[in-house]
Amino acid sequence: MSAQLRTELLRLGRVSDENAVRLGRDGNQAGTGDLVQARHNAWDLRGWQGNTAPPINRETYRILGPRANDDGTGDGTGDAGGLEVEHTRTGTRVVLPQAYVREHLVLAYASTVHAAQGRTVDTAHAVTGPGADAAGLYVAMTRGRESNTAYVITQPTGTEDPDGTAQDVPRRAPRAVLAGVLEREREDQSALTAAEEQAEQARSMGTLLERLASEAAQVTAGRTAALLDRAAAAGVISDEQRVAIAADPAAGMLDRLLRQAEVAGHDPATVLDRALQGRSLQDASAPAAVLHYRIRQTTR
Repeated sequence: MSAQLRTELLRLGRVSDENAVRLGRDGNQAGTGDLVQARHNAWDLRGWQGNTAPPINRETYRILGPRANDDGTGDGTGDAGGLEVEHTRTGTRVVLPQAYVREHLVLAYASTVHAAQGRTVDTAHAVTGPGADAAGLYVAMTRGRESNTAYVITQPTGTEDPDGTAQDVPRRAPRAVLAGVLEREREDQSALTAAEEQAEQARSMGTLLERLASEAAQVTAGRTAALLDRAAAAGVISDEQRVAIAADPAAGMLDRLLRQAEVAGHDPATVLDRALQGRSLQDASAPAAVLHYRIRQTTR
């Protein structure tokens, strides 16, 4: 969808194909004027090539033009695949190296619901249908400032059906499809409860716990990073300390511990803030591990 929308923008002269680069993550081309989305926090790029801020996962940027990143020779060649971009909300300019463009950048004209969370646009256009749930529909229909439009699939085709068989599928009314989407969460919960009662004896506790851990990790993905970003913006920790925490191998353990604290009834933001308010992390060689220890002590 992003590629098709970009083709239309090219026809209208809104973006340029001159000096366009290939985005390896989604295989699309992007040039001056295109909207792109970062898919990786690169804290090591803060201060690189004069950057005042690093690219942040799921944030949206507009390409200002190509950038040959200096390789130290001073001849202006260097990394010929880099880009200079501008944050669509803050206007902050960021220089991206070729490796980041190739591995962590995608066109931002269309995305999944999960990738659109937290994003705001002028008008939002969501494709929904059987298989969607109420939570996903809510996110999709609250992204636009001026309007939000749902395009409802009323005559789906099975993924394994041969081409040309859509006419054999009964067409449903759009409102009926949307009503089913809104009810699906409750229906799925009832079906899941029945299935668990039937299969409880056959399923190991280990498998159940692994699934619960995976679900919790997906729901809270990025929350710890967001809390730390907020602390850095408020001056509770320095930018250098924020980078050090992200680079610490114990960062994953810290994220899991905050989820455990939440399950135990604690507010993860309060728990982390209390740990950050302790002794300075300036001299800590493993700051994430230090925070992990402090939280263990205060939430024992």
